[in-house]
Amino acid sequence: MKTQLILLIITILVLVSAAACIFEYDTYRIDVRFAERSPWEHALKSPVWYTVRYLDEYGVKTVYLPEDADGCTLEIPKGLPCIAAAYPLGSYAPLGVCIDPDEEGECCSFTSKAGDVADSLLRYHTEFADLLGSIDYPDLVDTVWESTDGRPWAADWGELYFQLLFGGGVPDEVALKEVFPVRVPDIIPGHWIADCRGVPVATASALGRTAYLKLPEGVYTLINPECRDYVVRLEVEEDGDFRSSRRPYPVGL
Repeated sequence: MKTQLILLIITILVLVSAAACIFEYDTYRIDVRFAERSPWEHALKSPVWYTVRYLDEYGVKTVYLPEDADGCTLEIPKGLPCIAAAYPLGSYAPLGVCIDPDEEGECCSFTSKAGDVADSLLRYHTEFADLLGSIDYPDLVDTVWESTDGRPWAADWGELYFQLLFGGGVPDEVALKEVFPVRVPDIIPGHWIADCRGVPVATASALGRTAYLKLPEGVYTLINPECRDYVVRLEVEEDGDFRSSRRPYPVGL
């Protein structure tokens, strides 16, 4: 009886190992390169490191990219789309890529155009698990970009997800979130640049030391190339309430 139990365990281990080997090769490879970089890199004329998060069968995986990396190669389980977001300094507004499943050997690019779409899909991938293999990703990215005039962070994601879940596909147009007037007080005079591409530059004068913007609900981080003491985090609530706070200057900038 003991011998039979040992043989059974060995057989199970062999089968599990074989299955793992099969799964190891049941993937497709995607080469992803940077078509653009974070707005902060252009403002500061200095490269930064990125954290890449992408979807696989077990959830979201993470890859670190140093400052001099021009991209990475991802292995995606077959049947899943390539949904990946590259976050400058690990947590700021990402660049992204979203392409349909099984594009073997495809070479694609991280762009701001796909950044918010990729970030949202990664954050809510469990809610959309049944839809991930059927969404037309190029159509989704294009629709969001065109509907928001190149400001995907302005899209009403709650309404969009409702349409994806119950509307039978990508809608023809995406609703926009309401825009609110906000102000950033008591900051160093000059130009403050958001981590999100497309957000207007906020300018604070030497007299008022306050910058004014009009933004939808969301979180934005602003830097001033002339200020290396702090960055400003601006949080806009769904009802238009907002608050700004100073944060330590990010390591790596």
